[in-house]
Amino acid sequence: MTATLLRKTPVAATLLGLALVITGCPNGNDNDNTGNSGIPAVETAVAGGSHTLAVGADGSLWAWGNNAFGQLGNGVPGTANNRRIPTRIGAAGNWTAVSAAGSHTLAIGTDGSLWAWGLNAWGELGIPGGNRSIPTRVGADTGWASVAAGINFSAAVGAA
Repeated sequence: MTATLLRKTPVAATLLGLALVITGCPNGNDNDNTGNSGIPAVETAVAGGSHTLAVGADGSLWAWGNNAFGQLGNGVPGTANNRRIPTRIGAAGNWTAVSAAGSHTLAIGTDGSLWAWGLNAWGELGIPGGNRSIPTRVGADTGWASVAAGINFSAAVGAA
């Protein structure tokens, strides 16, 4: 099974044994013609309101789509910084889970730490202050097992 959306040059990856063709946002700007160094096999892929993220089998984090509120996590918010191709977020391969909804993103690090970035208009990031354009740690706990992002809220479950 292959899923394909609009994209001039699809990037192929493998997700749970299925062929997955990764595509970008067809109506956004894309100033990143060099940011994709080759997405590895994909463990998890999630879609937010207008952005997509994937965790590679090597623990790397990739993001593409709309970046109006910094939800991609690349440190440069604004629609002029949308990405049509998967762009690696940070250099570390330390991610195990990711969730996205609306205009924010949540992730769990390999150490069980909780991270959030993007729109924070209703406190959905779980941290005080405004929007974040890079992954920002939420608290000091390291026992997080899963995360779920909603339109204007977030939820996380600790390990038993």
